[in-house]
Amino acid sequence: MAHTARPEDKVSSFIPFKITQALFPLLTASFSDQRGRRPVFIVCLAVYLSANIGLALQTSYGGLMALRCLQSFGSSSLSVVGIAYLSDILTRAERSKYRIYTSSGYTLSHLVGPVTGGLLAQFLGWRSVFWFLAIFAAVTLLFILVFLRESCRALVHNGEVPPQRWNRALIDFLHPLEYRQDTPWPRTPGRTRGVLDTIRLLSHRSTCLLSIFSAVLLCGNMAIFVSIPVLFQDQYGFQPWQVGLTYVPYAVGGFAARWIVAPLTTKNKQRYRRCIGVEAMDRSPQELPFERACLQVILPLVYMACIWMAVYGWLMKRNVHPAGPLVMLCFAGNAITGANIGITGLLLAIHRRRPAVVLAAANLVRFLCAAGAVAGILPLVKTVGIGWTGSIMAGVYLLFSGLLWVVFCYGHHWRTIEQKE
Repeated sequence: MAHTARPEDKVSSFIPFKITQALFPLLTASFSDQRGRRPVFIVCLAVYLSANIGLALQTSYGGLMALRCLQSFGSSSLSVVGIAYLSDILTRAERSKYRIYTSSGYTLSHLVGPVTGGLLAQFLGWRSVFWFLAIFAAVTLLFILVFLRESCRALVHNGEVPPQRWNRALIDFLHPLEYRQDTPWPRTPGRTRGVLDTIRLLSHRSTCLLSIFSAVLLCGNMAIFVSIPVLFQDQYGFQPWQVGLTYVPYAVGGFAARWIVAPLTTKNKQRYRRCIGVEAMDRSPQELPFERACLQVILPLVYMACIWMAVYGWLMKRNVHPAGPLVMLCFAGNAITGANIGITGLLLAIHRRRPAVVLAAANLVRFLCAAGAVAGILPLVKTVGIGWTGSIMAGVYLLFSGLLWVVFCYGHHWRTIEQKE
């Protein structure tokens, strides 16, 4: 007899996914910083491809949950190493500008994913969703094998040193590049950094506080995402494909944030550079209080997110026309995504030499907390109602924003001391 999944069953599949998403980048981040980005890309995409094929063929709930963990291993590591790849090939001054384009893929996934998934599930069945993901992963893996070159500075420096022969893109064998050095760098002897070194980054005061607040932001984000299907199906009788469309306003708001936050942050940093007389940020990064420059953009977005979250909850409580909550979702997506972009950029600026590792450490906190939010959001809605749930989440944002003020006041001083030590 076919099993009809309850809303709680559907939500519970997110929990192991988020826990795995928190843990596995700890293994791959240090490896990619020392041994190369390209091998991690290839292995993780191969795992992701295999997991999606297995999910499409799966018939048991236990197997489904196990394969979701395997799927999370591939996807979570890819996102961390992808941002690290960007940090390899761009200067500090260029990263904010180009992060708009690279991070837009993550935001577009919130738009394309639910809509495409809803349509596929409605008309072709849920298995077609995983076949679609498998095909997409296979095409991406092919492009990486053919075109993506190694960027890890520990191996190729500034592109002047060739990587190992096995770690070269296939196009390099057809059109070889000219390098200043003919042979790969010998591996430098020394201690290999591992999981504990990644976790140890959280002992940095600014990194710890920023990671905690980023986790709080993600909890609100995930609470919205996992509750949308249940709320809109129960209150408005939406079909799966219509539920997929309800994610569009949130994604549109988040996509717009990427074209707002990065330019504002860059201009604010330039203003600080002019004030203190630092011409090039890459030459004297320790002199620039970029913690303040970034947080002056992030903090207003956080307080706007508090307002939109509370209003969204009470509009849903009053059962108004769907247009009202959807508009609030657009505003909330803009504020929450914008604040997350700013915090991620600030973490990368503080630890510019180890981008993959700092993101893995931050994700450990973020996704473990997100798993708790996923588990607790529906029971909370049933207990106090969606109106008070929105107000509670807004209150949590407001309370934890004090962590950002601490970094605003003391972050530059802490960073200066840590660099001297």
